[in-house]
Amino acid sequence: MKHLQPIVFSLLWFFVFFPASAQLMQGGTPPGLQRTELLYPVSYTKVSAIQVQQLIEEDQTWDTIPEIPWRFGENIEVDISPDNSGTWQKLPDGARLWQKGIHSPGAISINLVFQPYQLPPGAKLFIYTPDGKEILGAFDHRNNQEDGYFATSLIFSDSIIVEYFEPARAAFNGQLRIEQLTHGYRDPGAFAEKAFGDSGNCNVNVACEVADAWGDQIRSVALLLVGSSSFCTGALINNDTNDGTPYILSANHCYRNPSTVVFWFNWESETCNNPESPPPHQALSGAVQRARFVYSHFNKTGSDFWLMEMNHLPPFEYNLFYSGWNRTEDPLSIDSVVGIHHPRGDIKKFSWSTDSLQVWGYGNANDTLETHWRVKSWDAGTTTEGGSSGSPLFDHQGRIIGQLHGGLAACGNTDPDWYGRLSVSWTGGGATTNALKTWLDPLDTNPMAINGYQPVYYLVTSSVGENGGGTVDPSFHVMENKNHTFSILPETGYFIEDVIVDGESVGAVDSYTFENVTQPHTIHIIFASLTHTITATAGDNGTITPSGEISVEHGATQTFTITPDEGYFIEEVLADGESMGAPESYTFENITQNHTLHATFAIQTYTITATAGNNGT
Repeated sequence: MKHLQPIVFSLLWFFVFFPASAQLMQGGTPPGLQRTELLYPVSYTKVSAIQVQQLIEEDQTWDTIPEIPWRFGENIEVDISPDNSGTWQKLPDGARLWQKGIHSPGAISINLVFQPYQLPPGAKLFIYTPDGKEILGAFDHRNNQEDGYFATSLIFSDSIIVEYFEPARAAFNGQLRIEQLTHGYRDPGAFAEKAFGDSGNCNVNVACEVADAWGDQIRSVALLLVGSSSFCTGALINNDTNDGTPYILSANHCYRNPSTVVFWFNWESETCNNPESPPPHQALSGAVQRARFVYSHFNKTGSDFWLMEMNHLPPFEYNLFYSGWNRTEDPLSIDSVVGIHHPRGDIKKFSWSTDSLQVWGYGNANDTLETHWRVKSWDAGTTTEGGSSGSPLFDHQGRIIGQLHGGLAACGNTDPDWYGRLSVSWTGGGATTNALKTWLDPLDTNPMAINGYQPVYYLVTSSVGENGGGTVDPSFHVMENKNHTFSILPETGYFIEDVIVDGESVGAVDSYTFENVTQPHTIHIIFASLTHTITATAGDNGTITPSGEISVEHGATQTFTITPDEGYFIEEVLADGESMGAPESYTFENITQNHTLHATFAIQTYTITATAGNNGT
């Protein structure tokens, strides 16, 4: 409860002074910032004003209610898409560029929710400030989600430009629609008690020596941006098949639309001391609801868990770990516990307790209800704080035994915290949608505990022939036993000649999927120039040079010379069946298709004027 808390000043500092990290972003520069041939200025839409003073007055009350997330922005419903606004421009190579400016007067920050979001391979989406100093993107087809949602991180400005690039030979027209804009109306730092790196001087960074043995578990914990305005904590959790399904365990009271949740991994200090500037993080966006068990304040039941499955597998570069779990019901079997969390949205922290763990009801509820673990107090003055909600509680063997529901602990006290017990969540409310068993035990072996899982990855190396002519998705580390698809896109004037996988041709396919990957692979693409045929013919009594079926490259120029035989003249030249008159030469320019050219000739005729004088004929 108390742990769903404000976005602190540290996060504002992070966004303003540290480059936004990847939501599977591909980087690059927006075309609108580098092309000089664009003809039209960006048009702006001004969104409806919000009642800031009224919202602030509401916040004065809401900020004191533990169950209500700390609010920094107001969601504004919009309907902005390439179909109804903005400007399209055609680029010289046939590609298209759509741009739209959005102005939300006085906003500290802006973030967006797209629905639908479906991009073809080769297309790119950028979001940036008008001065180009802050850029999100490129986002591409790898950000597509089955539900069509895509949520962005915050960009700190009251004006943004949304830019969509679609290549000339896109497989389909991309679908984009902004359905929600969040207007950040208050500075989190104005309400925070502590600044970046100081969520509480009792908090210990995960890089400190006391946490050395917990490196795997630390790599499983993530900060969650939920509802576009609140922060919680969650953890990657393993299942009994060790198959890398990316389940995230958090707290039900953190629940918001999982399609728009953004997960921040590896946001932590590299040393025991707080860093001088905010460290980087790595992000993924979007998840699918799997199960949650609501805590009832009326009958004091429920373990307050929330299980999601992320829409994207963790990339190899993130170096993440799937924590194991233990559904024991015996507190005496647990020697000590550890909490790993993001208090007040700060970088990752480490807490521990060697005090006896208790089975308890939540908060002041009757302890006979036994829905929660009660950590009586944390050792060495460590604690949890707002933003720690949903964070995992580990037993002494590094296995998750519950997730943080709420508590009274804070720097300077020894008060307790309550964690929803995994043993209660196991069967939950008795249905697939409110129990963990279905998801964490697909083998139906009913284990009491399982260890964590370190994914194995294999590199699939992609390359393009030395003459270029197109693109293929970059080389990628594929998780063991998973699939990965490479999209292939020729440039204008080229076609896919061959695709070679592990040294063998698979034909001229425009995508290839490696299935159930268990070893390294290679994929090599050969592109070739498109050629077009000009069929040049001449009738009797003359020639056309060159003649016959002439092969020319895409975009090339080809000139033909028409010559009549002696005593004849050019009667007519037909280009693709249309008369061009009687020129002595004809040129096809920027050839993009097949053509025909035909010349006819006629005999020269002369007039003889014969006359006779008087007295004869």
